[in-house]
Amino acid sequence: MSRIGNYISLEFLNLSHPCVDEYYIDYIFGLRRVQKALFEFRGKFFTLDQCGDIWQSYSWSLSASWLFLPDNNEDIVKQIESMYDFTNYEELLFDYKHPLP
Repeated sequence: MSRIGNYISLEFLNLSHPCVDEYYIDYIFGLRRVQKALFEFRGKFFTLDQCGDIWQSYSWSLSASWLFLPDNNEDIVKQIESMYDFTNYEELLFDYKHPLP
């Protein structure tokens, strides 16, 4: 299960449900922007849950709970890769298991 909470099946959400507010929709669209940026500029595909993990890891690296996304999609990739300990995107996933040496 992803650490972004109850959003385990983001791809199948009904955004017209009466309990879904504008902030939640902005969150989903933000994850889609992260997904698009990683695919467009790095050729890597991640699920929306994984994109949430990646952006959450970046936010936490700056002692923030969740940072706003930059306006430019290329800047999303640049910001993530500017993390002080960035090596690859897979290590930013919360369910990633580092291979033994």
